Amino acid sequence: MQFLSKCRVGGKRCVVPNAFLIRLCGVLAAAVTALAFGHTTFAATRPVTTTLDTGAGSLRSQIATMASGDTIVFSVTGVITLTNGQIGITKNITISGPGSYALTVNGNNAGGVFSVTSGAAVLINGLTIANGSNTAAGGGGIENHGILTVTRVTLKNSSSTVGGGGIYNYTGASLTSNLSNFTSNTAASSGGGGLVNFGAATVSDCTYIGNSASLNGGAILNSGTLSMIACSIISNASVAASGGGIFNNGTLTVTNSVVESNTATVNSGGGIVNFGTVTVNISTFAGNSAEGGGGIRNYAGHALTVNSSTFVSNTAAQYGGGVANFGALTVTASTLTGNSAPIGGGIINSGTLSVTFSTLMSNTAVSGGGIYISGTTRLIDTIVAGSGTAGANCAGARSVVSDGHNLSSDASCAFTATGDISGTNPLLGPLHYNGGHTDTMLPLRGSPVIDAGGDTCAAPDQRGYFRPQGAHCDIGAVEVAGHFVYVPIVQR
Repeated sequence: MQFLSKCRVGGKRCVVPNAFLIRLCGVLAAAVTALAFGHTTFAATRPVTTTLDTGAGSLRSQIATMASGDTIVFSVTGVITLTNGQIGITKNITISGPGSYALTVNGNNAGGVFSVTSGAAVLINGLTIANGSNTAAGGGGIENHGILTVTRVTLKNSSSTVGGGGIYNYTGASLTSNLSNFTSNTAASSGGGGLVNFGAATVSDCTYIGNSASLNGGAILNSGTLSMIACSIISNASVAASGGGIFNNGTLTVTNSVVESNTATVNSGGGIVNFGTVTVNISTFAGNSAEGGGGIRNYAGHALTVNSSTFVSNTAAQYGGGVANFGALTVTASTLTGNSAPIGGGIINSGTLSVTFSTLMSNTAVSGGGIYISGTTRLIDTIVAGSGTAGANCAGARSVVSDGHNLSSDASCAFTATGDISGTNPLLGPLHYNGGHTDTMLPLRGSPVIDAGGDTCAAPDQRGYFRPQGAHCDIGAVEVAGHFVYVPIVQR
């Protein structure tokens, strides 16, 4: 092995150790990289050593003096109460707290807590942001104009008269929220109690509980692009307008989430109201209530797509217990059960509706327990049953267009296409966990829906099981997978 290497310095020959050359190359490479990105110093860790708002070692002082790339850590726990207003962040920094249970930054109900300027990339991790009160702009907890990531953060008891009691994500801004909780935030005289988004936002593994707005969107008002994954939107309220859980007039995707017990009692959309584009995947809407559209109301000219989801026990004071549709609605491999309204217990359709391989069971209404029809309505391989004698399964000014292989437990849907079945109990078990990510209603032994569907069924069932499992596809949201579970039958 050669331990020395030849080199040349100032025209003279020399020898140096190989290890030295390796270190020298590393230093030179680091220097070149730093210069290329405009950094001439190494990132530092800045400790917060006091819970006071000002002075040496305070959070405000460290943020004001730190350089881009620095990280704030905390050697204190407890409550940092702000006495000098909102803390502005203008640089690319990380604030790393000891945990939301251990440290709270308290806005003292005298101003917002944090603001992030345009162009700044900020990560906030492991703390609670509470009691912010922003009357000058949106975002009682955080007013974001930059690139913001919050992880394991609790935002609670904050308010804004402009909107976004927890966070306001402005046009052109970016928000990523992971494992964070939005609790009891309010939007007085505005919308979006927990979050307002006009930019691009992704929220995952989150909870929005007990937030409220005077106007639209008890938990969330979205006018940008919002992707929600594995979140719980529970017990939020729109006090005097629409969207107890979410008001959307942007692009919204809800995946593997629970929207439950939200209210919009004065207007529509207990869970969600849509003036934009909404896609719901593998989610549950339960116990939401509104004047119209207990689970979701979709307005004219807008699109709602529901895939592999369950709507249960949603109520509307006037119409559309599960869903009220006045735009374009597509429902695939989904279950609606136990929803109620005077008109359209499961769904009221005054727009365009397509339902495929789904189950509408035991929804109730004075008129149209399963579906109330005043727009174009097409069904294929779908169950509409158990609505009782008062409202019948189907009602309305227009008829269902059957594309075949549908089942109704009465004659009200007038199914007459190939493979249609009328006046027959589908013999389904109660709503229960049968695999997958949502509760479903499993066909029992001897059910007439088994192997009675069409043969065009490439998509999986609501649980993700492949179709067909037998000679033909099963009608409804669930494909029986070669075995039966003996459970009580749901009566007609």
